[in-house]
Amino acid sequence: MVAFRSIVIAAFLTAGCSKSADTTDQHAAAAALQIAISYANAHYPKGTFQPDGARLGYYVEDSGATWKIDVQPVGYMGDGLQVLVRKHDMTVISALRTQ
Repeated sequence: MVAFRSIVIAAFLTAGCSKSADTTDQHAAAAALQIAISYANAHYPKGTFQPDGARLGYYVEDSGATWKIDVQPVGYMGDGLQVLVRKHDMTVISALRTQ
């Protein structure tokens, strides 16, 4: 009975540790979003993705070895940007305009 309790306690403690991985992924996704926005500001004319001061909408997707970030002005059709950021060194490997 004591061995069973030890196993249950060990399993409970191990399961509790998985939250830190989620937090790390959230921070990495936020960093990838900032990289995509910085890339857009550096490579496209000012206001390209925020015409008339529009709010910027975004979607970040975990695609295995990369983060896929879609950035688009809210309330506008088209004028978006899709950026792929490599996870291991957080560099932009691809960027394309979307319609």
